[in-house]
Amino acid sequence: MSLISKRKVIFNLIFILLIGLSFRIYGLAKYDFWHDEIIMLAAAKDCTPSVILDYIIFPNRPFHQTFFYFLLKFWMLLGKSEFILRLLPLIFGFLSIITIFFVGKVLFDRKTGLIGAFFLAFSPFHIYYSQELVPYTLFCFLSLVSIYFSIKALKEDK
Repeated sequence: MSLISKRKVIFNLIFILLIGLSFRIYGLAKYDFWHDEIIMLAAAKDCTPSVILDYIIFPNRPFHQTFFYFLLKFWMLLGKSEFILRLLPLIFGFLSIITIFFVGKVLFDRKTGLIGAFFLAFSPFHIYYSQELVPYTLFCFLSLVSIYFSIKALKEDK
C-alpha cells in the first residue's frame, strides 16, 4: 500500500473516531442514574478482591461484570457525577471502534477495517450502551481484543 493510501486510511479512521466519540459524548449526563446503573454502583462499592476470587472459584458467574465492578470501584475515585462515571463505558466503547478496525484489517484489509469501524461508530445500540453505566461495552471490547489476538496467533502459526 502506498504512502498516500496509508495517509488516507489514517485520516478516514481519525474522522470516524471523532464522529464516534462525539456521538457517545453528546448527552452523556443528560439523564440521572436509573435502576440498573444504581445497582452497578452499589455492587462496585461492595467489590473486593475476595469477591473476584469467588468468581474465579465459581466460574458459572459472568466474570466480565465483576471485572467491571472492580474497575468502577477505582473509577469512582475520580468523581461521582453521571458524566464522570459514564465515561468508563464510553472509553471501552471508543476503544471498541479502534479495535474493530484492527480486526477487520487483520482478517481482510484496511478498507474492511474502516467499514467495520464506521458501522460500529454509528451503531445506535453501541452508542446507547456506551452512554450507560453497564459492562456491555467492556464485554464488546474484550471480545474484539480476544478475536484480534486469536487471528494474529493463527496467522503467525503460534
